[in-house]
Amino acid sequence: MEFDIYCDESCLEALTRKQEHTYVGIGGVWLPTDKREESKKYIKDICKKYNINKEFKWNKLSPYYLDFYKKIVDYFFKSDYLRFRAIIIESNKVDLITFHDSDHELSFYKFYYQLIHHWILDFNYYHIFLDYKLNRNKGRLSELKKLTW
Repeated sequence: MEFDIYCDESCLEALTRKQEHTYVGIGGVWLPTDKREESKKYIKDICKKYNINKEFKWNKLSPYYLDFYKKIVDYFFKSDYLRFRAIIIESNKVDLITFHDSDHELSFYKFYYQLIHHWILDFNYYHIFLDYKLNRNKGRLSELKKLTW
């Protein structure tokens, strides 16, 4: 079976500037690839109904958009094919020097590995979508790909 995994992160700057945030969140929504278009259409229709023309952020929730966010959450819980997985990292416990060769980019991809690796099954095929990042190490993303397979 084929699956799409749509990943995102929050408060990533806390890996290097621990005073910025207490936690870093990395998560992903998983769905069968054959449900991709159906899900995209449903979400686009909801966005159109509520005049949302850009990426919506959960930290921008306001009473004006409450019904919009409720529809998104309801869709998620009513869909028997959607899964969500997240890891929360306590930023002051991340030791970049000892465990990540003083490389915050490496730590970021190690955490993504932990998010994805434990739900991947050998007999499935996965399309993993990450936010675009400018990496110092140009081969970093292909390293993640090798580790997860």
